[in-house]
Amino acid sequence: MNHSEGEYATPEGVSTNQIESFFNHLKKSIAGTHTSVSRKHLQRYVKEFEYRFNRRLRPETMLSELLSRFPELDA
Repeated sequence: MNHSEGEYATPEGVSTNQIESFFNHLKKSIAGTHTSVSRKHLQRYVKEFEYRFNRRLRPETMLSELLSRFPELDA
């Protein structure tokens, strides 16, 4: 994509909107919530944000999905 030339999608309709949206949300999340992130842990923040971003249209499923990944504890 060459935005400076007014090109925002290919003739086939492929665009970069979704990845640009992801990185925009990631940057705002880091700046607003975490303030700063060390290079050492950046991949972890990105993976967490990827998880939340991919479920942004159905946030009610996040908690149950996360909990289902842990084995049940014996009482």
